[in-house]
Amino acid sequence: MQQPDLLLLDEPTNHLDASSVAWLERHLKEFQGSVIAVTHDRYFLDNVAQWILELDRGRGIPWQGNYTSWLEQKKRRVELEEKADASRRRTLDRELEWIRMSPKARVAKPKARVQAYEKLLQEANSAEGSSDPVELELPAGPRLGNVVVEAEGLKARHGRRATSRSTKAMPASITAPFRMVDSR
Repeated sequence: MQQPDLLLLDEPTNHLDASSVAWLERHLKEFQGSVIAVTHDRYFLDNVAQWILELDRGRGIPWQGNYTSWLEQKKRRVELEEKADASRRRTLDRELEWIRMSPKARVAKPKARVQAYEKLLQEANSAEGSSDPVELELPAGPRLGNVVVEAEGLKARHGRRATSRSTKAMPASITAPFRMVDSR
């Protein structure tokens, strides 16, 4: 694989030591293509993210910046949504009180006002009810081959023990982490 345009990373920092994470962060900062990373590692996101795509109530919301910036922007958005919701609730309460009054107390254009109340109620219910979970299904891509990694003359060191070997990693095989050493 040479110079891909896109990297898809699923929990890229899991099981990595600090120096490997630092290397990955440096590599991603220098990478010329796009990176899509699914991760719970907030420190990693703070160090490498330039845009965050939040999936909220079935909508994708792009945010420019790292994790800390996303938290600040998200807080402001939630505050604005809460203000709008509070205003809508006050209007609904006022209209519901008017609808419950006796017919003689309701004077001007009662039919239009009832319809406006029902429309407001429907909008409020659709805004609140849109928090249903969203399912995202990605079909498996075509199998690209049997060998995932092939290495010749590989040298690895574990403590004082050094090994030299050639290996092939197959799809479903489990390989132990090791540190690369200079072959010279």
